[in-house]
Amino acid sequence: MKSIITSQGTTGSRSLAKALTNLNSKNAVVHGHFSLSSLYSDFSWNCKTDRSIIFGTEMKNFYDTLSIDQCFQYLKDVFGSDMQNYIFVHTFTINGLQHRKFDFNNKDIIINNLVRRPEDVLKSSLNLLQNGYMNSVFMRNEISLNYTNLIEKLNQNSLGFLDKTSKSLGVEKAMIILTSVYGIKLMLDETIFCKQNGITSYFIEDLTDKEHIASQFLTQFNFLDKKHKTNQIENFQKELSIKLNAHSDNLNSAEDPIIELSNELLRNILDSDIDDYVGATKNNRKNQNITSLKNIAIDIYRDAYKIDADLKGKLLDKLHEIITVQKHIGEKVEPYSNSTEILFEDVLFPDKKIGNIILHDNFIWFCPQELGPVDFSMDSEMLYNQRKHNGLNRCSLVDFVNHFISEKESFRDLLKSSMMNNFTKLYNIEK
Repeated sequence: MKSIITSQGTTGSRSLAKALTNLNSKNAVVHGHFSLSSLYSDFSWNCKTDRSIIFGTEMKNFYDTLSIDQCFQYLKDVFGSDMQNYIFVHTFTINGLQHRKFDFNNKDIIINNLVRRPEDVLKSSLNLLQNGYMNSVFMRNEISLNYTNLIEKLNQNSLGFLDKTSKSLGVEKAMIILTSVYGIKLMLDETIFCKQNGITSYFIEDLTDKEHIASQFLTQFNFLDKKHKTNQIENFQKELSIKLNAHSDNLNSAEDPIIELSNELLRNILDSDIDDYVGATKNNRKNQNITSLKNIAIDIYRDAYKIDADLKGKLLDKLHEIITVQKHIGEKVEPYSNSTEILFEDVLFPDKKIGNIILHDNFIWFCPQELGPVDFSMDSEMLYNQRKHNGLNRCSLVDFVNHFISEKESFRDLLKSSMMNNFTKLYNIEK
């Protein structure tokens, strides 16, 4: 029998996979994108830091290259063709299967969806991502890139809230909060999809605590026998309870500020309380608060020294794409004065003019005094094309990063020091 148990993660999926492995020696079980041996050996992180978020990506690229049928064939090749059940736990998500155009009416593969109480998912996810961000360059880069992709999907209230959060806690915390919270939204959306399409979603808490739910779940795998059924279920539930909260040990207080902020952001993203949430809604980009997008785009470089140099270019390219979205919006948007910062005043430019250097719209602007007031509420391209013949000049932050940013200094300090050290070259980039 072939089975897929989908999960967005931090739902107790590893405990479930281990319990299914131990329950029957005829089960061939895979957990996430871990190596196949992780459930069948004395697998440990060998350190105090939780490395599961790193080990859990080992097989991802491999599975991504295979069809679902090929994935099951691979299990048969590894474990042998005489196993009773071939089970993928948390290797796939409902959303991932949709992208693969999987036929959910396929009777040859049993599909179940694993979920967990949102408040517990949140604590586990926050702790896991903080661990990953602090201890892994790979995960730090993944979280950073994921952040830039997610902020495009937020509604106006969420953008405003995230903008304030990034300014008060720093971008590192804002990235972790958004990634954790959006994972809960995906879990809720997938649960709604499952309900609409006849797929059963099991709460890990119910599998752990309710005998009739555990029995219903295990019966579909055809290895409960009447004589030992009660003992089998007890052993299964005992296995589930062992490490259910492994990732959330450091975030047990409901009063933790990061949890409170995460819950508030979640309410903004869902546009309702969790209990009242009715499903995914399509955000209209015309209603996005462009000012908040720009502020978030610039704020991300508060912690840029923690990100490797190659990623900085990718991030700025992505952020530049995000904050120029106003070019595709026909209606008027609010002025951008909040995202405009004067870096230097009364500077002598290479052409002997005196002026100010301003950071705005992901560009460094050189504004000679003789130009008079510059209206930065205009579209940046229109402003530049109208005033460049009068002496207005600019340099893209993307070009600045590609040429001048190292990974050992903070973005703001480096921006100012490198600008003065390379002033003439910067001034002539776009001319």
